[in-house]
Amino acid sequence: ELSRRYNISRAAVSDIVSRLIKRDFIREIGPGVSSDKGGRKPVMLSFNEKAGYIIGVELRKSHFRVAVCDLYANILSICRKSFSAHQEGEKLIQQVVDAIHRLIGKEKIRPEQLFGIGIGIPGLVDVKRGVLTEAHSVKPWRGLELKEIFKKCCSSYVYVDNDIKMAAIGEFVFGQKRQMNNMIFIGVGEGIGAGFIIDGKIHRGITYSAGEIGYDELGYFLKEKEKFPLLFHGQQYFGDVLSYHNLLHSFEIAVYNGYETTLAAQDVPLQITDILQAAVKGDDLCRKILAEYAHLLSILSINLINYLNPELVVFNGEIFEHSNWLLDLIKQRVQKNILHLPAAKVKIQSSVTKKESGMKGAVGLVLEDLFEPPFIDTRKYRKAFVK
Repeated sequence: ELSRRYNISRAAVSDIVSRLIKRDFIREIGPGVSSDKGGRKPVMLSFNEKAGYIIGVELRKSHFRVAVCDLYANILSICRKSFSAHQEGEKLIQQVVDAIHRLIGKEKIRPEQLFGIGIGIPGLVDVKRGVLTEAHSVKPWRGLELKEIFKKCCSSYVYVDNDIKMAAIGEFVFGQKRQMNNMIFIGVGEGIGAGFIIDGKIHRGITYSAGEIGYDELGYFLKEKEKFPLLFHGQQYFGDVLSYHNLLHSFEIAVYNGYETTLAAQDVPLQITDILQAAVKGDDLCRKILAEYAHLLSILSINLINYLNPELVVFNGEIFEHSNWLLDLIKQRVQKNILHLPAAKVKIQSSVTKKESGMKGAVGLVLEDLFEPPFIDTRKYRKAFVK
């Protein structure tokens, strides 16, 4: 079956399988069922997700998360720690390193079982050097040689990438199971960013800045504030107006200005999900403010679809995890305002991997490098056909 699927000889399959068994990546699990033509029963193989482990790290403005994952990207252990935005980068790194070592000890991982560490961070990341070159929300990490520092402290391969690109990899590999070749991943939260999967690969760009849609200028919309009376407060960029902070702040301003809402004053801080749930139940203010939010997201989506012509657009963020109400508004506007053929072909949905897309992307980054040639190069075995 493998020989037919990948168009390589049986001898090549046997060679590759032997190497994978030797490394404990796959195991023989017994005989299968013979084909209709009879013959020897095939040997069934199973991937061993416990052959090694990968550490995922998410660095944010005021907290970080560290997780131990198996090779299927299942999270085995995870920890989260908040920190002051004024802390020095070196001290923060030591806290992350300590968290990594604690989880490694908890899971009893031997050094040879740790295949790598994937680190996601907001901003522009020089992937080759593993350095955050430009960022506004995570300044303590800027300029630090994260790849070399973590490699030295943890004695492992280290991969550093932009957090949204890493999340896009996680969604593509483990959420969508690589069922398409072209995907746009849009993540919203502290700001907004995108990851582009083109021909089955993450597209980073020459300066690794592809997908920084949060810096797209609002342009003429600043002159037409009446279209977005609740969300616009003179912002210049899409990232500023579409951040969760602005959404919550705009809601508070509207209430202060006399808009009525079913969301009464409460002791705990208002959450994004509170506004969404109230909108689903019919709250007029919540529906109006989220309609503006969906309108702006649809503008970005239409432009990206026109540029890249993908098969799939995925939205990721807490606001998309609990209801399709907002997503349906975006779909309606996109379908109404793009060309007929792209509209018929593109699918728009919320993320399958949700808040764990970044951690799963860390696993995807490491595995992509681990199984790249020359470790397994099927091309050297491929048959040559002469027409």
